[in-house]
Amino acid sequence: MMRDRYPFYYNLYLYLALLLGIGVWYLVYTNTAMMKKYPTHYYFWLILAFLLSIFFWVAVLWKFQRPAQAAPPLVGFPTQRAGGVRSLPDHYYQIQPIDRDRIIRDSISHREIISDLVNIAIKDTTYRTEQFVKDFEGKYDPTEYLFSYVDSTLNYVQVRVPEGERMNFKAEVKQRMSGYKLLVWDEALFNMSAGAQDANDVAWRGENLYPLRGVDARQLTVAVIDNGFDLNHPTLKGKSIKPYNATDGSTDVRPAQQNHGTGVASLIMGSRFEDIEGLVPSCRLMPIKVADANELMSNSSVIRGVLYAIKNRADVVNLSLGANLQMLQGAPEAYQQAYIEREGKDEEAFWEELFGYAQQNKTIIVMAAGNDNVMTGFDPFQRSQTTIKVGATTPDGQKAEFSNYGSYTTLYAQGEELKVARPGSQSEVMQGTSFSAPIVSAFMIALKAKYPDYDGDQLLAKLLKNTQRKHNLTILHNKTF
Repeated sequence: MMRDRYPFYYNLYLYLALLLGIGVWYLVYTNTAMMKKYPTHYYFWLILAFLLSIFFWVAVLWKFQRPAQAAPPLVGFPTQRAGGVRSLPDHYYQIQPIDRDRIIRDSISHREIISDLVNIAIKDTTYRTEQFVKDFEGKYDPTEYLFSYVDSTLNYVQVRVPEGERMNFKAEVKQRMSGYKLLVWDEALFNMSAGAQDANDVAWRGENLYPLRGVDARQLTVAVIDNGFDLNHPTLKGKSIKPYNATDGSTDVRPAQQNHGTGVASLIMGSRFEDIEGLVPSCRLMPIKVADANELMSNSSVIRGVLYAIKNRADVVNLSLGANLQMLQGAPEAYQQAYIEREGKDEEAFWEELFGYAQQNKTIIVMAAGNDNVMTGFDPFQRSQTTIKVGATTPDGQKAEFSNYGSYTTLYAQGEELKVARPGSQSEVMQGTSFSAPIVSAFMIALKAKYPDYDGDQLLAKLLKNTQRKHNLTILHNKTF
């Protein structure tokens, strides 16, 4: 039996070891001179140790050289026939990364799924995948219904279906492929992040912004220039550095009666609080208050705030403020355009110089376009080519009714139905370009974290690549993270 399991030389090793042990024992035992020198039991233990060492090495050789036993087949898994699936195209075996642009929320399951992928498994323990692929291509147009992945071991395929046909395909494929018992299901995401529990889910999903929360921006700072901040709010606590009150030079940045700065900051870097969380919670906040005791802001306090942010090396400055131009609503666009081209040139030149100084110091300026439904740039504050002006959209990507617009608007982000922090450990739903701008500020911080050596022009170019055209608007849509 041993001869059948092991090669001849293993048995030879054993026989030689036994003969050698017997021979040594015989020589020692018959040599009376040696036997007289030491007690008999001394030689007994010596020979025993020698034999044990031989058996040890023989056992080691058997352990590492014995023939490998064939592993038994896995119960419940089909067996692939010889050469079977190898006749299918090579690309069928390559799993493709998830296309973020194809993620939607299913109206029935309320889960995030890939809009054009359907999974199919054959309920059979024998290999049938290759034949299924051939039969399927006989029933469906292979130029429209494409196999994106095939796994013959599991009798499983993944099909890419035409846009909008997913539900119909799932309903009919079992009938059309009636020769097979099939399991059919959507390609759903297992996302352990905030997901549908986030109050701003529609905005973050529509612009694909959830991945920003994984960006490490601990070394980067956003200066929020606004009317005041509740730094003890759970979403902002422990995040601020170098607070500054531009109206009196103090560090007192307590919030004004009307919530604004607290809400703006929470969208950028707020920690998880109930059902809200900022987009880049790892970054730091430089809170700069520019509202005086009467809750009024002036050009001078805003300028001091911008200079403070630049000199203290803020990476991004968020300016969710600007002139009130409601009296212009309904004014002809020709009049507005003529004013932009001819008027306010001194003020325009000053702001251009200030924001140019920011660019020289690698500080990015993001500002709200305004909520008066007039042309961005009527306020000379908004005309600098070095700043990013942000308009507001509705949840479905239309221009928000209140949002300013026009060629000076760099891009748009959602500005309606956004839930933000409110002083006193509260939250509330807000709207306005004031809350579109911090979404873009957060995105710029994420870009700066990913491309630390880029200058302002390069980062702006990268930002504009992270957009999509919808309803004739350039809307933020993450493609980088």
